[in-house]
Amino acid sequence: MLKRFLLYGMPIYLLVAEFGVRSALSYMPGRTEEISIVLTGPTIAVGGLSLILPALSPKPVPLPTGAPANTIAINKSDQQLIELAIISVFILFLAWVFSIYLTHANPPNTWALVIGLVTYIIGIVFTEAKEQV
Repeated sequence: MLKRFLLYGMPIYLLVAEFGVRSALSYMPGRTEEISIVLTGPTIAVGGLSLILPALSPKPVPLPTGAPANTIAINKSDQQLIELAIISVFILFLAWVFSIYLTHANPPNTWALVIGLVTYIIGIVFTEAKEQV
């Protein structure tokens, strides 16, 4: 329970840190740093991507007796999840880059936040699926 709280709460910790830095920068003389929830979309997306990365490593499977020492056994469903995770990481990485582009538009586009939240939810789904495999 505590592990999931710490793991799934990571984007919240990043958001708090980002708001703290942005708030500190906004009080410096001569600087006007915009503080907007839309600008946090890429931060949330990175949190979601970081949740997918552990799904890329195979779970250990006991080797059959008599197997050579350099044999690696991977569960079929785990292999399918790893392949899907690899494809998702590349696609969601491009979505993250696009969300950065959207936050730098004037005014910032709210789709950046939507992309971040969707990426984060996909990351949670992959983490939970890896636990079930």
